[in-house]
Amino acid sequence: MEVFPQNHPVPFSKLLTFYRKEPFSIKAFYVGNIPYPDPFIGQYIIKDIKATPEGESAKVKVKVRVNLHGIFSVSSAALVEKLTAAEQEAAEEAAMDTSDNNADGAASGQQQNHVGNGSEVRLGKRKGDNNCSDQSLQRKLLAWFYSLKMIANDRQENERVDARNALEEYVYELRGKLSSEEELSQFVTENDRNTLCEELENLEDWLYTEEGEGCNRQLYVDKLSSLKGVGEPIKVRRLEYELRPTMLDDLGGSLQLARKAVDQWRTGDERFSHLTEAELQKVQQAIDSSNKWLEERRTTLNATPKTQTPSTTVAQINQERQNFESTVNPILSKPKPKAETPAPPNSDSTDGANSKEGQGDNSKENATGSEDKMDAE
Repeated sequence: MEVFPQNHPVPFSKLLTFYRKEPFSIKAFYVGNIPYPDPFIGQYIIKDIKATPEGESAKVKVKVRVNLHGIFSVSSAALVEKLTAAEQEAAEEAAMDTSDNNADGAASGQQQNHVGNGSEVRLGKRKGDNNCSDQSLQRKLLAWFYSLKMIANDRQENERVDARNALEEYVYELRGKLSSEEELSQFVTENDRNTLCEELENLEDWLYTEEGEGCNRQLYVDKLSSLKGVGEPIKVRRLEYELRPTMLDDLGGSLQLARKAVDQWRTGDERFSHLTEAELQKVQQAIDSSNKWLEERRTTLNATPKTQTPSTTVAQINQERQNFESTVNPILSKPKPKAETPAPPNSDSTDGANSKEGQGDNSKENATGSEDKMDAE
């Protein structure tokens, strides 16, 4: 049976019940994936077990425990016997005598009786009968300690190997890109490239020496950090060179759109007719300032060789564009105010007009009637 499954709370104790007629043994094993070659924990012998007077199996309760460190042990065993009323009274007297001589009983391994409820009595917990010796416990602790030490050593070795592989990969990568015109060759001077390639070759040779194969992890990390301090600026110069034209064009495009909007306002375009003179003056000032900044940076960057770090980075160009757009866009995208709705005509005036119109119609009808009457005469 599985007593303590995986991820069971610790420390924890359980009481197992067995029915036996004679002494028996309990074997303990680990289950699942464990860091031990042998899952066997140990064998525990429960002694002084006999059948009941009726010849039936006796009830034995065994207490097992897992301590705070996950170590399993059998801590005690107790035999439960059913007694008659007379035997129960004798057992109580025996228990009193035994409690007086508790120290002697513990030294000699003598059985201690505990009277249970009704007709049950527990026959002493025999700590010496579980066969869990100090030497066995020490062996388990030693095996556990060495397994943890092996796990820690394996982790350290894996980290050391990973650090060596990272240094080796960077050496190969950087040396290959330095020798390619399409990669990093044009972004470093010839003297610096020759010096760096020689350093990379020496470092590669060192990696395959006895010292380079067996040194500690930190030495690999330090050498990789030092090498990146030389190689990464070259990679950054290439990246800046490739991204810079797009960033400059984006800023120029924003300036062009703003100029077009100002020209349309001056020609009376309905889309911008609601903007004030002060707002358009603010837009024009932002255009002039950013355009001046852009032209100065273009001139400086065009004169900077590829082997030098540029004075203006791609991030700075992008930031200038964002600042310009945050100034002009809220003005140029300002919505036109809604036209005022005309007030409805006065109801009294309307009624008066209707009355006059009605009177005019009646007069006209009367005049027509008179004419008809005259004709009839």
